[in-house]
Amino acid sequence: MKAMANLQGSVWKYARWLVAAGLIGAALVIRFHWQPPGDSHEHLHAEEARAYAKVEELSSLPVQQRWQRLKQMVSPRSPTVERVAAREALHSLTHLKPMP
Repeated sequence: MKAMANLQGSVWKYARWLVAAGLIGAALVIRFHWQPPGDSHEHLHAEEARAYAKVEELSSLPVQQRWQRLKQMVSPRSPTVERVAAREALHSLTHLKPMP
């Protein structure tokens, strides 16, 4: 009888440790995989602002140099946000009316 009680006690002790480890593991998984919605959105806006600032820096260059640099920024190796900003700038360059 006493051996059975010891066995049940150790089983419950083991089960409690398993439950505690499972809860801690679940908490860690949730913590590292879940990001608050504001953070990723703010991060995207910051990336976008940096890309547009980079394109804006080119506005002081002559049109040919600006065109070449923007073409380089459109390459697949560039980040997506940077490519979008460069494409928009290229589009606006192609629609400039020549001065008489």
